Parts: sequence; C-alpha cells; structure tokens
Amino acid sequence: MLGEAGADYIWFEADPALSSAEATELCAWWSALFEVPAVMAGPLSEVEDLCATGADFIAVTDLLDQRDGAAALERVSAGLGEAAG
Repeated sequence: MLGEAGADYIWFEADPALSSAEATELCAWWSALFEVPAVMAGPLSEVEDLCATGADFIAVTDLLDQRDGAAALERVSAGLGEAAG
C-alpha cells in the first residue's frame, strides 16, 4: 500500500482510466480511513465537488488559466466554506 511505503500524500485526479466521479469517491473513501493526506485535483468548474471529498488538500488544476484570478479564488474559498459546513 502506498501509505505503508512512506508516501507523503496521495493524489487523486480523473484520468482516462478513472472518471471524475470515481476519483472523487475514491478520495473521499481514502480521506475517511487513512492518515496519509489526500490531495483531490480537478478543474475550477468542479471545485465544490473537490472540496466535498474531505481531502486534506485540493489542487485546482486550471486555476492559473483563469482570466479573473480574484473571482476564481473566491469560488474556491466559497467551496471550502460549503464543505466545512
């Protein structure tokens, strides 16, 4: 297992073999059961779902590509606020 091998964190992101929904579900499962931190990665359009996984960190993969950086950061902040409940 990656955690036992000394991983500093586990990165979850949709790819050709894993859909966004599957990656999100897997990250939520990992975060609930293991101590090794989880990073959930995806686009700004899915930030609410990224935050809802309970991951220790999120990585907004297209954040730097946004025309309005301040608005993008506000959206991320709002997603984190909603996830915190």
